[in-house]
Amino acid sequence: MMTQIAQPNPAQNPFLPSQFTAPKRLPAIIKRAVGVGLSVGVLVNAASANVGLNEPQASNALNLPSGNLLNDAPNNSPNDAPISTAMMAQNPAKSSSTVRDFAKNSLNNQSLNLNSSQAQNYGNFGDAARLDGGFSLPSVRFSANAHAQNLQNSANLGVSAANPSAVNFTTPNLSAGANFQEQRRNKEIAAWSLRQINASLPLIDDPWAVQQLVQMGAQMNALVRGQSLLSVVLINDSNINAFAVPGGLIGMNAGTILSADALDEVASVMAHEIAHLSQRHYEHNLDNRKKFLAIGLGGLLAAIAASAASGDAAAAMMIGAQTMGAESMAAHSREHEREADRVGQQILAQAGFDAKAMPRFFQQLQRQVSLNRTANAFAPSFMRSHPFTTERLSESTQRAANFTAPTMTQKQAQAQAFDALYWRLNYLSKQANETELRVNAKHSKGAQLALAMYLADNQRHQEAQSVYQAGQFDSDDVLACITAAHLAAAKQDYQQAVDVLAPCQAIYPERRDLRLYLAQHAINAGDFAKALNLLSPLTFDGSHDVLAWDLSQKAYTLQANHAQNTHAQTIATIHALRARSQLLLWRGQYEGALQANAQAAMHARTDNATMLLTMLDNDKAAIVSARDFKP
Repeated sequence: MMTQIAQPNPAQNPFLPSQFTAPKRLPAIIKRAVGVGLSVGVLVNAASANVGLNEPQASNALNLPSGNLLNDAPNNSPNDAPISTAMMAQNPAKSSSTVRDFAKNSLNNQSLNLNSSQAQNYGNFGDAARLDGGFSLPSVRFSANAHAQNLQNSANLGVSAANPSAVNFTTPNLSAGANFQEQRRNKEIAAWSLRQINASLPLIDDPWAVQQLVQMGAQMNALVRGQSLLSVVLINDSNINAFAVPGGLIGMNAGTILSADALDEVASVMAHEIAHLSQRHYEHNLDNRKKFLAIGLGGLLAAIAASAASGDAAAAMMIGAQTMGAESMAAHSREHEREADRVGQQILAQAGFDAKAMPRFFQQLQRQVSLNRTANAFAPSFMRSHPFTTERLSESTQRAANFTAPTMTQKQAQAQAFDALYWRLNYLSKQANETELRVNAKHSKGAQLALAMYLADNQRHQEAQSVYQAGQFDSDDVLACITAAHLAAAKQDYQQAVDVLAPCQAIYPERRDLRLYLAQHAINAGDFAKALNLLSPLTFDGSHDVLAWDLSQKAYTLQANHAQNTHAQTIATIHALRARSQLLLWRGQYEGALQANAQAAMHARTDNATMLLTMLDNDKAAIVSARDFKP
């Protein structure tokens, strides 16, 4: 008996988790000061990330049907939940031809003067940085030239035109000094950290929002590091914080973006964290690195557990974790923070952003800390142990005077990109209500798109369509295309959603976000082959793109249900179980991953699928290695 395609509840937003909940917020007096990431810069700093992001995870990701080979799959544990595959979005609205032309031609005028190693790293980021539920560049395997075209088409808004700065600053690159063994170790640590984060933190896994940060990070990373970033994760927390992990993992709280006034302020945080990586601040001393991982991650996970019971308890626990980390590294952190500020500001300017954004953001953070102290609220001692006040602010202000400001065209493009990202995150994190969206939609394209989604998700389809049409968005505006497809999907017209999004995806085939959105709509429309073709470049061996693995699992499961013969059903079942195994691996559920792998191997032996069996054996070895890894 064939199982019908599951249709989403029309009352729910198909791009949001079915159990998405707004983050638990700390008292207003401390919500934006606890866990300031600019003074952290590493995983221990993630302890300050008072989380409130991803949805609870407690459903069966495979949805095993009755009456076919998938009945042999293992049962799920309570923690064995699928990540949300429907949280999706797209690129900044380019409402004027001037901005669009600048974005598409920005690389032609750039003067970043990348060396060959950096250029290769930049071009191959999508091939090397395997995406997970967090941020990363499109992981489609194209040539470096194709990646360059992608950066043009995707409005690489940070690339500087003619002169990125008045003075030719050279950012020190220490990453080349790491030997092969150290680089491998760091990659393992970053992958281990990513699995822990996927398993424990509430993440905003909206593909479009993630891609904006990933592109920004990849551009800056290519200026100073010889290794690509592993991933960027967006944490659903209202506090200001960011962190970096040796091996190229960067995390940022949604609150960092929602607290900023401009894209260059967000970029200043990203540049600071990349500077920590490029200068290898947490690799010089192995003992200190271990302390950071043990204290920082342990404190972070403890804070997550505490947040379920009390926001104040979570804040106290985060501060305690920060304090322990600060005490263990006080002798090193001061100089490292100064250097990360200095190198980060140079990266910021070379990437085409305003160097004055860093001291502006420092001033905002300083005001929050002062407010906390005045109100006798939590005052993280980690901040007090770092040169975060007048000294860092004064130094960054003086340095900013040496850099040339971005052009007006760059500023306009960055302003539109920030507008789209800001309101997208406001919508996804449930921070904005209808009244606020309506008021701002009068002068904001980003708010207009967010309002259209809000109305569609509340079954007010005619209003949603009217709001969208009033925007008169360009046909090649990626975020507008994604939103238009979303409006169709909200009415359960999945074929129309495919028809709307397919032309846009054909223009930008290298974009990860468009592949994921289109694959989701194709699955709902019953075109499983199309969905799997779109997902194939994202689910290669070693990929940590949990959204892609989740969608692949669903597509193969439905394909098995609709197979015309036993052999086709078995092959689809094997692939579904393998995708499930990889999904569980990158969510840190190792035993479940091994069980799914064993089920897939059993079917492969039954069908004498030798090549698939070899692949599954390799997968098993990788799962065991990941399970046994100790940082």
